Amino acid sequence: MDKIALYISGATIAIEITIANIFNINFLVVFIIHLFSYFTIKGEKRKFYEYLH
Repeated sequence: MDKIALYISGATIAIEITIANIFNINFLVVFIIHLFSYFTIKGEKRKFYEYLH
């Protein structure tokens, strides 16, 4: 299941890169929001902070 989630997040990151390019947004901001929303949806905020550190 983790590999599937990894592939899905990889695909969404690719989509976010194109969105960031279209709207000329800083990709890092979009990426951080993506990571935060991904871990929050799974209900694992603790893992999000562990992932950052």
